[in-house]
Amino acid sequence: NLVLDLCGYTSKQQGLCKLSYIDPACGSGAFVTTALGRLMAHLEADMACHAGIAIKGESQWKAAERKLKLVGDLVHAIDLHPFASFLTTLNVLFMILPLYVTAREQDDKFMVNFNIFSADGLERPDKKTEEQIHMFAQGNSRTQLGADSYDRYRKIMDLKFDRVFGNPPWGGVLKGSLAPVYDKGKKEYFAKVFLVCS
Repeated sequence: NLVLDLCGYTSKQQGLCKLSYIDPACGSGAFVTTALGRLMAHLEADMACHAGIAIKGESQWKAAERKLKLVGDLVHAIDLHPFASFLTTLNVLFMILPLYVTAREQDDKFMVNFNIFSADGLERPDKKTEEQIHMFAQGNSRTQLGADSYDRYRKIMDLKFDRVFGNPPWGGVLKGSLAPVYDKGKKEYFAKVFLVCS
């Protein structure tokens, strides 16, 4: 069995329910779902940090809605490959499905928005690219999905996260010399954008 040490991110940690996290190269979601499992176990524990989630005498569906909204706010995942981000979404959905069913039985309009989508976690969004994507987005649903993901990625770049989990992107291993990280122009771009000299 794979045991992931998430650097002290444990279900017994006081205030865990206040910590946002992201996996910027999530693959099928091993780190995302491990952390989510710990968050869900944390929310089941009787702790002061989330006393307002499940209130005594209140309906279970209300607590389910609050837990799901919290998951939507705290859990973030990105992957370059659309199928990988889709797998992460499915894996997260399977974990929260009992809560979702409970919430929807009473409120059939309740929705939870996952911050899981496809984008290049090493690229910084720019206005020109955004305009080009949106110009072609009206053409078909896949382009529209790409435009929506780009919007979400642009917004996520303005956030600060309490934890960042994951492995380095595997593109170089899977694609070999065809991977973007081996492209000379990309390397120069990444050096310019990410390396800070003192």
